[in-house]
Amino acid sequence: MGWISPNKALLMGEHSPSKTSLSEEDVSWLASIMFIFAPIGVFLYGVAADKFGRKKALLCVSVPIALGWAVKLISMQPLALIGARALIGFGSGGGFVVCPLYVKEISEDSIRGMTGTFEAAKVLGWLRSLPADDKLISAAVDSLIIEQATCEPKFSPKLLCKFTFRLNLTREFGGCIAVLVYASQIFTEASKDPNTSIALSPNKQSILLATVQIIGSFPLLAITSLFGGFAMCLLAVWFYLQSIGVDMPGWVPITALCVCIFTDASGMQPLPFVIMTEMFNFQII
Repeated sequence: MGWISPNKALLMGEHSPSKTSLSEEDVSWLASIMFIFAPIGVFLYGVAADKFGRKKALLCVSVPIALGWAVKLISMQPLALIGARALIGFGSGGGFVVCPLYVKEISEDSIRGMTGTFEAAKVLGWLRSLPADDKLISAAVDSLIIEQATCEPKFSPKLLCKFTFRLNLTREFGGCIAVLVYASQIFTEASKDPNTSIALSPNKQSILLATVQIIGSFPLLAITSLFGGFAMCLLAVWFYLQSIGVDMPGWVPITALCVCIFTDASGMQPLPFVIMTEMFNFQII
């Protein structure tokens, strides 16, 4: 039960693996508790990464995640499932902050430094039609290294922290998480339109959203935010008109849902973590 949407109908149905069917409130807690504990994990694992080292902190990320899945295997009671999701969210938050740090730092200085200098010399030599070991090329590379080392940052770390914090708030309050959780319900509502051809069941269709999510790879924050906001507004208008009895085409929520997931995956989800690892100068511990 890594993704709530395909399992929502099962957990709330008569054949629920739990002894009692989960209520709407239980499902809402299952969906949200993971994102409530993730920021706590980000803070604590960030401190642990500075105090004990990136590698040790990264190894400890798997502990709460493994405990969460162990709880799910032992008990299917609502409180146990909610607690398991909290543990997984805590570990996932730590992974989001430690993994980019570790990957960035192991590819810098000791590893990427010599390789980067060698590649720079090759490129400069090719551009000037000179061998890479020429004195002029070596002098140019040395000047680039000195300039990089003595260059003052354009923005203060405090300003960058504020910007990253606001960017994370925008990502969390974008509404995409709620859309993901209730994707199967949205497809169910869309299936009520006889003119909409939907061959798969709502739960199977919601699984296909992962395919849409994989496509997103370009951090075009402004464009994706604009289109994502438009898709969310369109989805809200569709549900409102449906609630007051206005007949609406079933393809509208499906299209809005796919656009929302695509824009979220291609901009709002990856970009904050890229910024956090690229804007700040971390040192290897």
